[in-house]
Amino acid sequence: MDLGSRELWEYEKEQQEISNKLEKAKQSRSGIARILKHPFRFIFEKPLHILILTVPIALIIFVFGTAYAIRDYGMSVL
Repeated sequence: MDLGSRELWEYEKEQQEISNKLEKAKQSRSGIARILKHPFRFIFEKPLHILILTVPIALIIFVFGTAYAIRDYGMSVL
């Protein structure tokens, strides 16, 4: 099968478009795009992801709770 220069150019263009689509799909399956696209799926995918999310939240709640307790009841709360 002998392709002319125009047919060859169209074939290369088509292959480049396919490669670009595959690369874009690969990028959406990894990194921050994956988190933004499916946040709950990402969180529940591995126990470590839940831990990374809940530990900072727990620390923030603890710090603010302690601050409010000290403000309302004084240092004797500790």
